[in-house]
Amino acid sequence: MCKDCQKWQANGSYYYINHALYQYDEAMKAYMHAYKFQGDYQLRHVFDTKFSQFIKKFAVFDLIVALPIDKTTWTTRGFNQVLGLMGDLSNNEVLYMKRDRDEKRQSQKKRNERLQTGNHFYVDVECRQQIENKKILLIDDVYTTGRTLRHAAETLYRQGSDRVESVTLCR
Repeated sequence: MCKDCQKWQANGSYYYINHALYQYDEAMKAYMHAYKFQGDYQLRHVFDTKFSQFIKKFAVFDLIVALPIDKTTWTTRGFNQVLGLMGDLSNNEVLYMKRDRDEKRQSQKKRNERLQTGNHFYVDVECRQQIENKKILLIDDVYTTGRTLRHAAETLYRQGSDRVESVTLCR
């Protein structure tokens, strides 16, 4: 377990750990910029096979849940970058996101601002039965501070999930 996960674990009241396939370096930063922020959806194929194989290593989980994006991001970008990276894996759509229109995106915030971000995730009441007592694997593209993934995990635990971990393309 990395030092970041150890620190979060010491301050948290639930079990959570992230597994990353690659390190987030300058090359990965350039890739993410072109893929997510310039909207080059074809770039998903650079990693989708390797990433979906990595995710499949965690077969003990009942549900695979891609981190959702808010409506504004969907309208602007036109795709959820996490779903693109998952290849042929099925997403269990049980987690939703609502963000204030005026709020900056995580990628636009400094570390301290990210850590202060409120929780924007929720589970629709109709989905609660699907996650009760289930082991859930969250999928995201980049683990930076862990704040977003931990908010998602907290939301799922509050709704009755038995265990939540995450897999990210890079950290």
